Amino acid sequence: MRSYEGLLKPHFSDQLLAKYDQEVRKMAATTGTRRKYQQLVDILERMMSYPAGKGTVHAIVRDWRQQYPRRSAMMDELSRLK
Repeated sequence: MRSYEGLLKPHFSDQLLAKYDQEVRKMAATTGTRRKYQQLVDILERMMSYPAGKGTVHAIVRDWRQQYPRRSAMMDELSRLK
């Protein structure tokens, strides 16, 4: 997806954002290492560059904070999200 993001983003930003949303939620469903959580935050930062990205990212972060409060590494990495 990242390979063609530059070409697709101007025409299909809503669809790309929805796909990113689906994928990061799927990735977060299983516990992981700090590196995995850093990758999730990198994807969330990329998502924020989309027109409706900030609202989507804030909703995802809010959901994760409620669902996974015991994942301290995840919460730590989410706190560095701008």
